[in-house]
Amino acid sequence: MACDIDPININPRIRPVVVDLRIEFPATVNSPQYAQGTGILIHPKAILTAGHNIFDPTLGGQAVQILARMGSGNRSWMSASSCDTTQQWQSQDSSSSARAFSGFDIGIVFLADSADANPSQIAFGALPDASLLNQTIFLNGYVGEDPPPFIEANARLSQVDTRRLYYPIRTKGGNSGGPVYLANPNASGTLVVGIHTSLVPETTVNGCGSATRITTDISSLINSWLTTVR
Repeated sequence: MACDIDPININPRIRPVVVDLRIEFPATVNSPQYAQGTGILIHPKAILTAGHNIFDPTLGGQAVQILARMGSGNRSWMSASSCDTTQQWQSQDSSSSARAFSGFDIGIVFLADSADANPSQIAFGALPDASLLNQTIFLNGYVGEDPPPFIEANARLSQVDTRRLYYPIRTKGGNSGGPVYLANPNASGTLVVGIHTSLVPETTVNGCGSATRITTDISSLINSWLTTVR
């Protein structure tokens, strides 16, 4: 399947909880540059995002400052109080030549103050392969421009494996950490089933956009992170 679907700039209903992230790493802190990413608000004080938005050895390791801006409403920058990612990502996968295929490139950002957006219709969870393959998924994010446009794309999941999801969407810098979601099959709202992290070669897998899949153990980890919200 060709990677032939481009995101477009629209205003979907989950926009208020899709978060624009501005990240300072040790390698960027003394320069006018900064890293840019996306996240999804899953609690008034917690944002789910890609692990490499929190820890990236190519940029000096652990992020030293993260600012977050909601998709609508009060769009002022909010400060993060702390962040976390998986031990597997931090200690092994982030330095691997196969980092784009890691199933542990996921993390959480805790806000110092509660956001004014309401994440009550956003759920996350693990689904079996049969409930994912060939389903239409949506991907939201921000493109790495200033100011960053908000984009959405949708496509059928072209391949799933134990810890990754693949879809024929051409993503760009800044989209990392964006939610990959479908209509919640059991309730109203949306179900986040993955966090977008990378483009992968079309010759390697049946797709080009790729996400860390929310598996049962990743879902449990996210819930354990949420128990620490103050």
